[in-house]
Amino acid sequence: MRLALVLLALPAALACKCIDTFDNNRVHVSGTRLCCQQWRGKMFNGDCMRQSIRKKLGGFEGCCEELEGSIHRSDCS
Repeated sequence: MRLALVLLALPAALACKCIDTFDNNRVHVSGTRLCCQQWRGKMFNGDCMRQSIRKKLGGFEGCCEELEGSIHRSDCS
């Protein structure tokens, strides 16, 4: 059971997204892509790969927060 929980959490730990806090934490796909490109990250399956921005997480998070009226955040904290 524990192994299954770890495996379920693993993909989230490896990828970052911009989240719309105003809309039930819906993923902001275009914002994720924009911020990932801005911080020279690598996209995979609609996510910005955490490993590719590991030294720039603060920049990615700041980019998400600046999208469309500051109602966004990163799920990568």
